[in-house]
Amino acid sequence: KVLRKGKAYFWWIHQLRIGAIDEYNNRFPYYDSSSAETKYFSSRARALIKDESGNSTLLVGIIEHETVSAELYEQAKTDSLTGLSNRREFDSQLDFLIKLAKRESRHVSLIMCDVDHFKQYNDLLGHYAGDECLIQIARSISDICVRSSNIACRYGGEEFSVIMYGGDNDASFLAESIRKAIYTLGISHPALNDLPVTLSIGYHSMLPDSESTPRKLIEYADMALYEAKRNGRNTCVQFKVP
Repeated sequence: KVLRKGKAYFWWIHQLRIGAIDEYNNRFPYYDSSSAETKYFSSRARALIKDESGNSTLLVGIIEHETVSAELYEQAKTDSLTGLSNRREFDSQLDFLIKLAKRESRHVSLIMCDVDHFKQYNDLLGHYAGDECLIQIARSISDICVRSSNIACRYGGEEFSVIMYGGDNDASFLAESIRKAIYTLGISHPALNDLPVTLSIGYHSMLPDSESTPRKLIEYADMALYEAKRNGRNTCVQFKVP
C-alpha cells in the first residue's frame, strides 16, 4: 500500500514537471547574493481534493529553480515592438488572476481595445508609421495602468488588452481613461480628414466561479468590443451577461 502511494506521488510529480496536469503555475524572482543576480523559481501545482465550494484543500506541487536570466525572462514575456506584455504573458496572467480571484472571491475584469481604421492608416502611411502609432498608443496605455494589478498587453496586431483586479466601476473608469487618452494624443488619421486616431473598447467583469474560464472572459470582452465598433467606434461598451 505504501509502495502504491509512493508510485502515485511520483507519477503526479512527473506529470507536473512536464506540464501535463498543472492547474496553477507561476514564476517568482529571488535575489541570489552569491552571484548578485536576480534569479527565478517556477511553481506548478494541482488540486487533489476540493471542498463543496470548489476551494482546494489538498495540493500537490513542485517548485524548481530556473536558469534563465532576469533579462531573458523579461524578453520572453514582453512584446518587442511596444514594450507591453506579450500574448504569451497575457494568457499566463489572465489564467492566474482568474484562479486567484476565485479563491479570494473578488472580481476580475478584461478590457479589449482595437485601433479604429488601422488598416487604412497603414495603407496610406506605411508600416513604419503604423508601428510608430502603435508604440505611442502602447506608451499611453502603460502610463494609465499604473497599478500593479493592471496588466497592459499587446493582444495582437492593433489590438491591446488590460487585465485588472476590480469590478464594473473600476473597469469602466479605466476603459474610459484609456479611450480619452488616445484621442488626446492627436495622432492624425489621413483617411479621416486628419481627425485623431481613436480606440474602440469593450470590457467585461466577472466574479469567477467553478465554471469561469479565460476563454469565456475573452469572448465576453470581445463581444463588447464588436458592439463598440457597431456603435460608431471611439466608444466604450460593457458586456453584461443576459
